[in-house]
Amino acid sequence: MRRIRNIGFFGQGKSGKTTLIESLLLKAGAVNRAGSIADGNTTLDFDPEEVKRQLSVNLALGHLDWKGVRVNLIDTPGYADFCGEAISGAVAADFAVITVPADSGPAVGVEHAWKLVSGLNLPTVFCVTKTDVKSDAAEELATRLSQKWQVRIVPVNNQQALTEVAAETDEKTLSKYLEEGALSPEEFKSGLKKAVMDRQVFPLFIGSAVKGNGLAELLDFAVDFLPEYSELPPIPFQEEGLCIRSDSSPLFLRVFKTTSDPHIGRLSYFKVESGILSHNTTLLNINRSEKERLGQFFFIQGKKQEPVEKGEPGDILGVAKLNYTHIGDTISVGGQTKIFPALNFPHSAISVSLSPKEKGSEDKLGVAFNRIVEEDPTIKIHRDIETGETILSGIGDLQLDVWVSRLAKRFGVEVIKGVPRIAYRETVTASASGQGKFKRQAGGHGQYGDCWLKIEHLPRGGGFEFVDAVVGGSIPRQYIPSVEKGVRESMTKGVLANYPMTDIKVTLYDGTFHPVDSSDIAFQLAGSLALKKVAAEAKSALLEPIMNVEVIVPKDYVGDIIGDINGRRGKVLSMDTADSENQRVVAQLPLAEMASYATSLRSLTSGQASYQSHFSHYEFVPYHISEKIVKEREAAKGIAKE
Repeated sequence: MRRIRNIGFFGQGKSGKTTLIESLLLKAGAVNRAGSIADGNTTLDFDPEEVKRQLSVNLALGHLDWKGVRVNLIDTPGYADFCGEAISGAVAADFAVITVPADSGPAVGVEHAWKLVSGLNLPTVFCVTKTDVKSDAAEELATRLSQKWQVRIVPVNNQQALTEVAAETDEKTLSKYLEEGALSPEEFKSGLKKAVMDRQVFPLFIGSAVKGNGLAELLDFAVDFLPEYSELPPIPFQEEGLCIRSDSSPLFLRVFKTTSDPHIGRLSYFKVESGILSHNTTLLNINRSEKERLGQFFFIQGKKQEPVEKGEPGDILGVAKLNYTHIGDTISVGGQTKIFPALNFPHSAISVSLSPKEKGSEDKLGVAFNRIVEEDPTIKIHRDIETGETILSGIGDLQLDVWVSRLAKRFGVEVIKGVPRIAYRETVTASASGQGKFKRQAGGHGQYGDCWLKIEHLPRGGGFEFVDAVVGGSIPRQYIPSVEKGVRESMTKGVLANYPMTDIKVTLYDGTFHPVDSSDIAFQLAGSLALKKVAAEAKSALLEPIMNVEVIVPKDYVGDIIGDINGRRGKVLSMDTADSENQRVVAQLPLAEMASYATSLRSLTSGQASYQSHFSHYEFVPYHISEKIVKEREAAKGIAKE
């Protein structure tokens, strides 16, 4: 088996992850020169959006060889908007490096990185970057983070502390250390390796990509103190059983990233978890029960592909043109049925409406949308049937801006971004009765339909109820459904602000007919006219969608969150403890007040809070807001008529 270390780099934005990797590649001779983010020529930040914005927005892969070991480097974005890329990278990694900038110290991105790698139980080291700016930050950061997370973070230059950690992993070794005060090199290496693997210690390195300090030490540590791929614990399948990391085990591949290459099209990144992969092999996508043919596969160095003869356990590779495979899928040989656990991505938190700038580009836009959701599982796109808008949802504003920009540059479709319209409803608050009559005579057979309706309100969530109370044959039975059809047609447009009506009960109790001129269409029109009349007299009112919202927030920010909820016409339903550091706040908020909620939440909590929301019910819109909405709808209707 190939000697491999798969290392993911995580941390806050602008902490120097990409620059650090660039320097490691140069140190190992994998590249001839170190690129610059400012110059837009780094190996891993090659996407046009990354070059323009000077920050990572994609997961990217690189690799180097150090002392006979293949070290795969997984660069992940630090901004929360692109957390889906970090999740994919963490699944592919066997070890984690969390970068902390010496000049600014740990921010919320470090907290997110720690939670991510801890949730996957990844052995982790810390690397203090930008030490050319501030060189004395290591000890203070180690102490600060150790206290924060109640773990043992030890600078690697503190050899005594590391020796103590190594000794504590084995009773016999500890006894020897207590007696002699020292360990042999073999005992130190074995003990520290076990302590790192078991997450009993988290070594902290000091590095400067500018001066090149600490780079060799970090690579030496990866080779000497991180286990071989075959020494790592077996991988649990989703339901039962384990995948043994061996070349003699059945072949299992895990796909963790899908992207588009301008030259070869759809590109899938995958990890060989076990077995040996050969070229031009037909395998089975177990998740989708579809066969896939894997032709030439390759190592990935930024945007470059390097063909390789075979895939071995631990290899991270790319392959083009898989037809059915998506992020998180398991690929294996025929006859296998087990899959790896699904990747869990966060819910979308912010939405915008999209419309094409040019008519006729809808088909191209549809193709682009399909590609977007394949590449980024945190993006959701749907068509709102009620408003007729296409809605793009994601984690944050920056993420949505990047994809809107890509629509134009990569897919050739420019769109207009807007605020999604709210799907209001209309209802009535009183009872009313009235007549609807449709009569037309223009020679020959005419049209005649006449009905009397009563409208009443139903409790919220009651929907619509139609009652046939006609007696004595005042309306023939065959025309009753026609009246209901006309009522339903009028309900779709309402009478107050052209929104659909709900939570009403309509009773048909009388009417007249003509033996020759009455018809289905005449009674449909009569029913429609009757509903408009009685609804207008029954004190129509607007309803707005109310969302259930669950916020996970550090305890120090709970007061700010509650104040913000109250300021948005919301109400807090409950509060309890989410975990050792966070509170859970459950509330209800009008959807109309949530357009900027994700941005506000991030601002109020320095990016440390998260939330989920889903539709709960409809409630009355306050009168002063309802009046404003009605006037805006009337004005829009007037403009449309002109």
